[in-house]
Amino acid sequence: MAFDRLPEVLAFVDTLDALDPGQEAAALDRLRHADPELYGYVAELLDRSEGTASRLPKSPVRAAGDQEDAAQLPLGAVLHDKYEVIRPLGEGGMGSVLLARDLDHRPGDGGPGDRLVAIKVADAGARAHLKKEALLLESLRHPHLPRVEATFRERGRRCVAMEYIEGDSLEARLREDGPVSVETAWEWLRDVLRVLEYLHDPPRPRGEGRGGRRGPYVHRDIKPANVLIQREGGLYVVDLGIAQTGTAGLSALAPSREGRGTLEYAAPEVWAGERAVPQSDLYSTGMLAFALLTGEPMGPFASIERDRGLDRTGLDPFARALAAAPLDASVRDWIRTATALEISDRYETAAAMSRALDEAVFGRHRPSSSPASWWRRWVASWRGGAS
Repeated sequence: MAFDRLPEVLAFVDTLDALDPGQEAAALDRLRHADPELYGYVAELLDRSEGTASRLPKSPVRAAGDQEDAAQLPLGAVLHDKYEVIRPLGEGGMGSVLLARDLDHRPGDGGPGDRLVAIKVADAGARAHLKKEALLLESLRHPHLPRVEATFRERGRRCVAMEYIEGDSLEARLREDGPVSVETAWEWLRDVLRVLEYLHDPPRPRGEGRGGRRGPYVHRDIKPANVLIQREGGLYVVDLGIAQTGTAGLSALAPSREGRGTLEYAAPEVWAGERAVPQSDLYSTGMLAFALLTGEPMGPFASIERDRGLDRTGLDPFARALAAAPLDASVRDWIRTATALEISDRYETAAAMSRALDEAVFGRHRPSSSPASWWRRWVASWRGGAS
């Protein structure tokens, strides 16, 4: 999809949400004749076959109570003629996530077993956020971002089938195991910063014209619950539904009052409803680091509480907690810079913050990976040479 036309695609699909299937088909047919290119992008987003303008949505006509009925997608239900619901994975403020089996890929097809996907189902008020997340992930390619497989509507609900990541969130790890070592936190934070470096300055895919790079995308909700660790050890950053970009049409889908991130981790400018910048994500990453390394509840350190403390007593409660944390001075300084209340006092880029993290943890000599990863590579090379 051409990035330059994303705002138009989103705006047109927004108008379709208010139409019944017959009106929607007519609107799509008019678009197909008036702007074939835009029609193709819209059809792709709605998971239609291109060139089939009159194909009706798979969901029934949306009546007044349809949204409530659609909230229940029972176990065993087949969605999009392809995905069989196995069980719920979780509920959130914007909808639910279901685990489903891809019926087009059975265990006998050459794979080790059933192919599973995660299906995000948006609540009525969160359709735009889910739609935006799907579009962003479809336009981005990074090993630490989940892949989108399909977007569709089922029983009046907007759904996105995504890569299923089997593992735990950092929030669950913290709740079950408590704080982690500096070396473990470094490995996770390094990958988060790699994702942010990519989001803040993503390349333009070949063939889209205008060359160079695009973005930035500001995630705005980096927190333990939005970082997933696979059982094999891989890390994924998830939930770009309130991400903000430099494109007005996309930014409009996440108004500041609806997309202010999570109180404990959001930068002051994000929580105040101001324009987010890449350093806003760096602030959240610094707060994430403190949570990982100390295991402390983060509510008392929300930016609004920090401001109140400074106004009332002249003391920043987070600064006091950081100073008392059992961390090396270099790591405390790194967190202090990342979580500065003023944007200009933070690291300028994710790459600069990552380099500073390496120096804070390892001095000037940064290993290419964790000691455990280095050991595994050494053993593998030794075995290869001995065979």
